Amino acid sequence: MPEAARRPAAPGSGFPLWRRLAPDALLALLLALLTTAVFLPALGGQFVWDDNQYVSENRFIRGGLSLRTAVWAFTTFYASNWHPLTWLSHALDVSLFGLDPVGHHAVNLLLHVVNAVLLFSVLKALTGARWRSLAAAAFFAIHPLRVQSVAWVAERKDVLSALFWLATLAVYLAYARRPGRGRASALAVCFCLGLLAKPMVVTLPLVLIFLDYWPLGRFGGVRPGASPRAAPVRALLREKAPLFALAAASCVMTVLAQRSGGTVASLRQFPLWVRCANALQAYAGYLGKAVWPVDLSITYPHPGRDLPLWPALLAAVLLATITVSVFRARASRPFLLTGWCWYLGTLVPVIGLVQVAAQAMADRYTYLPLVGISIAAVWWAADLSRGRRAAAVACGAAAVVAVVGLGGGTRGAIVFWRDNETLFSRALSLRPNALAYTNLGVALAKRGDVAAAIANYRSALALEPDDPDSWYNLGRAYARQKAWTEAERALQLSLRIRPAGAVAWSELGIAQHNLQQDAKAEASFRTAIRLEPDLASAYSNLAFLYLGWGDRRAARRVVEELRRISPEAAADLERFLSSG
Repeated sequence: MPEAARRPAAPGSGFPLWRRLAPDALLALLLALLTTAVFLPALGGQFVWDDNQYVSENRFIRGGLSLRTAVWAFTTFYASNWHPLTWLSHALDVSLFGLDPVGHHAVNLLLHVVNAVLLFSVLKALTGARWRSLAAAAFFAIHPLRVQSVAWVAERKDVLSALFWLATLAVYLAYARRPGRGRASALAVCFCLGLLAKPMVVTLPLVLIFLDYWPLGRFGGVRPGASPRAAPVRALLREKAPLFALAAASCVMTVLAQRSGGTVASLRQFPLWVRCANALQAYAGYLGKAVWPVDLSITYPHPGRDLPLWPALLAAVLLATITVSVFRARASRPFLLTGWCWYLGTLVPVIGLVQVAAQAMADRYTYLPLVGISIAAVWWAADLSRGRRAAAVACGAAAVVAVVGLGGGTRGAIVFWRDNETLFSRALSLRPNALAYTNLGVALAKRGDVAAAIANYRSALALEPDDPDSWYNLGRAYARQKAWTEAERALQLSLRIRPAGAVAWSELGIAQHNLQQDAKAEASFRTAIRLEPDLASAYSNLAFLYLGWGDRRAARRVVEELRRISPEAAADLERFLSSG
């Protein structure tokens, strides 16, 4: 071998790829460390609100990851949702960490950090703009509106679905540059995984079309600078037909799940004009919170028919003005149109046109939509300062100040997610509402202050007399005080509003038994079992009712009924019966 061939290469000269990637890797690491530092206090939080429904009191999730849990995850509409991948992730957490909330919060944080780094990488790969991509990813990562998605264990579906959303964007970039069946299949798989984590991902095919316009330049003849491989719009839509089909299937499953839980509000409760007015206000409200994220709350109650129209009209004028402006600027600043359409389009499933529950808006809904606003704002600022050094320095300094301010706001907001009592006390300090009163009452009852809990339930019912949860919890509180007549009345009122409340039927049976109404109690327990066949507490209550009658044979039959559904729960019940 010639001597020249054996001569060592100059430092770095043999690694051109690494030299290109090293700055991006370092920035990605810094972004990860920043995001971790800002959200680290979230690890000190407890399970809050419906974390018990999702994890700590969910019989299938508490058992950890198993084949039985996997079958349940794919076949259940529990909690009015169909997101099997999210259920499996919670079960895996239990297998790894048990019911220690620290581990569950740590996984949420890890997923969010990965999402921030992945967003930076995807934007850099799409646009080639390193610093703009970093700024947009940093604003996404540490904004106070992210707290709800990261600090709330039950919102695992946000951070998990976003992971597959961003992975789909990365795969789509490779596909757009060199289409092929393998890449198309990988694209469909990533999108499907996102849908299995949270159905809000259904808007992703639309976002891919926006990215076709800018920065990919795949719209043939539509805008200047289109790439040589640009295709007609019809062709771009046709290539995404499998993704639209998957999105349609996910929409069907979501509607079925939400109707099964009775969470979809009727047009009588929320007329179309109310939904449209609230949607306009929500679009504008999210923009306001993106710019000035203060007074954030776990809940923003929907005013229903009391919704004033003038804010909706102002919001409509604002949205129309922005839309017309970005459309007119599409030739010179196409990023504005893509970012704005990203924002408008991704919020459609949760903007309230299909009203689920009674919230007007929710911080968690902005997890991915505000990425579009970040892109538009950062690229616009960079474009305005282009060629002017002083302006560029000012934009960079403003970005640093914004990051510091947002990070401080986020750490301040995380404090309120420590536990239920703190969380809902904070919500009530911002705006009195039935949901916060009820959940604060639950927290007070849990620590033994039943009288204070009853006062909060009464406050909730003063605001919303037809709230079944408030009546249910009031009934349970009276039961703890052994005020069985009041407990029976409250539970009956809850069931009059929501007849499918299986747990309420079981609690009603207990009250009726203590009022010597055993025939009614038996019927109530049986109704609970019919409505929710795996409700172990209803079987236990019914078995002990029979045992109190001295009918051990009937009690054993209840154990056998339960054994077909849950062998573990049946074994526990049999041990109780044997010891008795």
